[in-house]
Amino acid sequence: MKFSHFKFAASLIVAAVALPAAAQQQGFYSDFSVGSSKQHLIVDNLGDFNDRTTAWKILGGYGITQYVGVEGGYIELGRARANIAGFSFESKPRTFFAAITGALPVNTQFALTGKAGVAISRTRISDGAGFSTTERYTNSLLGIGATYKFTDKLSLVGEYEDLGKIVKQPGYNLKANVTSIGLRYQF
Repeated sequence: MKFSHFKFAASLIVAAVALPAAAQQQGFYSDFSVGSSKQHLIVDNLGDFNDRTTAWKILGGYGITQYVGVEGGYIELGRARANIAGFSFESKPRTFFAAITGALPVNTQFALTGKAGVAISRTRISDGAGFSTTERYTNSLLGIGATYKFTDKLSLVGEYEDLGKIVKQPGYNLKANVTSIGLRYQF
């Protein structure tokens, strides 16, 4: 596992702050969300690019108590394409994650949320000259968001998740984040 010291410390701080203030329903839930991923590729001596693509995620979670929960899921970040100094690049990341979650209720229907955990990414990177590689990288995951309960079983969920570096190799690295909106079903 490769963690930056700053991100690891930030993950612990988010968890420590979110957990005591958290309040969420107990029991199992599932979530399906769609949104936008931003991929930022930096290639040494050539430059960098940002591309936004459509992303989706599916997850399952469990509210251990009304104050703390855990969740795990899968994020498909889409296919990003760009030209840097005349070279064509393409990336297609996928990420599995596990996180500790918490919520700060504003009222009985609306809550601010946070998560801190670990993300394991698998990314295919290729260029127009026939080079292709698949990279795996483990990093911290930090997220913030909000939920709005329609009923005891159904909620609207909006989140921003920073996956940090999902590829780090000599000569290039790739960072990613996801902004999404979706529905959560409480079992």
